[in-house]
Amino acid sequence: MTDLALADVGDCELPASASPREALAKARDEIRAVWTPESRLVMLGGDHTATLPVIEVMAQAYPDLRVLHLDAHPDTREEFLGERYCYASVMRRVMEVIDEERVYQVGMRTGSREELERRLPNFFPVTEIPPQDAVWRILPGLRSCPLYVTLDIDVLDPAEAPGTGSPEPGGLRVPELIDLLRLLAECPVVGMDLVEVAHAHDPSGRTGIAGSWVLREAILTWWGK
Repeated sequence: MTDLALADVGDCELPASASPREALAKARDEIRAVWTPESRLVMLGGDHTATLPVIEVMAQAYPDLRVLHLDAHPDTREEFLGERYCYASVMRRVMEVIDEERVYQVGMRTGSREELERRLPNFFPVTEIPPQDAVWRILPGLRSCPLYVTLDIDVLDPAEAPGTGSPEPGGLRVPELIDLLRLLAECPVVGMDLVEVAHAHDPSGRTGIAGSWVLREAILTWWGK
């Protein structure tokens, strides 16, 4: 890691009284002010909704951007509890920015009726295909275009990462997730995020430790050459 030119550009400062869409627009403006296509962005959340402003910025620079979404949930509801901009609908909003055929969803093992009946073109739940096999299948299409990876920590099994808002049994182990990310070594990954780590839900601290390992190995695999 010491061989890389790394910088922490700080947190997005969001107004406390803003609506979710207003807060996301403010985050988008702050990201646009610090990010350039020559850099590689690693965004840490927080709520998975934080992925949306990153995609809104990057999609303008990369018209052919692909998104690999690793998660226990599809996050493709039209709205949740009356809100269109939330963690349960973030990928539905992402698919309004880039075409749904350029979003690849892997690792899902639960969802609402709405999400599971709406058959998206690149939806690979674990009930149909193991996550690593799914990535092998889509890998040829990911090698030719800029790729953004959004990683919800709950793609890991709760035994490995209990500190998250919606844990789901049957997830990946940390070595399995790292092996999956290493499959992307030859892909032009231009950015990533790790979201939904909730330290308050995990007094043991192992969720943060697992997340930091995954981040380190992803950064070194994709950009440490």
